[in-house]
Amino acid sequence: ISQQSSGLGDMQIGLSYNLFNFNYGSYLSVVASGIIPLYNNSKKEVALGYGIGGAELKFTYTGNIGATFLKGCYYNLELGGRRYFDTQGPDVLFYTASLGFSLGKRNQLSFDVGGQNSYSTNKTFNPNLSVNRDYYFTKSDLSFGHIFTRRFYMFLSGFYTFQGRNAGLGYGGSVQTVFKF
Repeated sequence: ISQQSSGLGDMQIGLSYNLFNFNYGSYLSVVASGIIPLYNNSKKEVALGYGIGGAELKFTYTGNIGATFLKGCYYNLELGGRRYFDTQGPDVLFYTASLGFSLGKRNQLSFDVGGQNSYSTNKTFNPNLSVNRDYYFTKSDLSFGHIFTRRFYMFLSGFYTFQGRNAGLGYGGSVQTVFKF
């Protein structure tokens, strides 16, 4: 028996502030955002997510690699937390390390390794992995990004999740868009 749902997921809206710059080559920033579900689980056979709002706070350290061998490369380190506004949470810690390569003025290729640790009083496992609240995973990701305009970017990604608990292991893909106002 197969069940499926489709639709928009959670939307994140936030603000970023550069805390420090180091000789204009690397930056430490803080990002605060709100999480807004764009779906109603009561009308779906299979839930698309928790269906509740939340908040996220993360720190990023980014910069260019100035060495001749890796000229045009950049790095990005992220560490953050996410809290969903429900008595069962979850509270999520996440981390990512990225290395990116510029492929001209409008294209980039990046490799990421990262993961999430989610904690909740609700330890129930659901085969619909998008509603599990107590889990962890680590994955690697290869992404291609294109800048259409200075305010609109799109990224195509393929990933492999190689370890986890109450999370899917294996291959997948995603499309992500960024709109800057």
